[in-house]
Amino acid sequence: MIDHQIENIVIWLQILPSEYASLLTFLICIITIIGACRYGYAGLWVYNTLAVVVANIQVLRLGVYWTTSEPIALGTVLFATTFLVTDIITEHYGAKAAKQSITISFVAQFLVSLWMILCLAHPGIHTMEQTTIYKSMFALFLPSARFFIASLIAYVASQHLDILIYQWIKDKTKGRHLWLRQNISTFISGIIDNLLFSILAWIILNPEPLTLYSAIISYALAGYIIRFIINILGTPILYLSYRFVRT
Repeated sequence: MIDHQIENIVIWLQILPSEYASLLTFLICIITIIGACRYGYAGLWVYNTLAVVVANIQVLRLGVYWTTSEPIALGTVLFATTFLVTDIITEHYGAKAAKQSITISFVAQFLVSLWMILCLAHPGIHTMEQTTIYKSMFALFLPSARFFIASLIAYVASQHLDILIYQWIKDKTKGRHLWLRQNISTFISGIIDNLLFSILAWIILNPEPLTLYSAIISYALAGYIIRFIINILGTPILYLSYRFVRT
């Protein structure tokens, strides 16, 4: 009964433009981030860890938007919010805590990938239902190795760059102009992340590599437009975090 109701909700949302589902995803992310702030850096670490793992699964699916003729990799909205959370951690707890968050996120990604690969390695029961489940899990988690490697390189490089730029601007402006350091650091690091991940995951490490044009347009450029919008919308949340973060 519950499965049927959830299926109906999914079908109803699919009738609407993809922008609505992305907006709903963003709103849920923001509410969750604000709630995570109440638990201090531990809550924000948990959010980033879950977001990185889930976004690396969502990225396997392409979405069609009204605002662009090219398909866009899903997971962009969720993944982009991790940069906002990293900025919140840097702002309130310092660069060291933010770097620890990056480490924790990728240890979690590594363990999830390892556990699921070992799960697939178990001999299964050859019923129709179990075969369907196995094929679905196989399709979701077998590419996890290349996504983990691509994410590790792109995310670690871009997030450390984000922290470096954010902290540098904060020091230079003596803690003023919060909006400036948040936007500049995320804009620059977002470009690096999108380009590195797209080229590594979809061309260099992909057994069926896409063309450079497809990788840049469908995964890097189109995705960055969404990240640009999310970055702008996320700026007030960084200011709002001062009311919720427990230090």
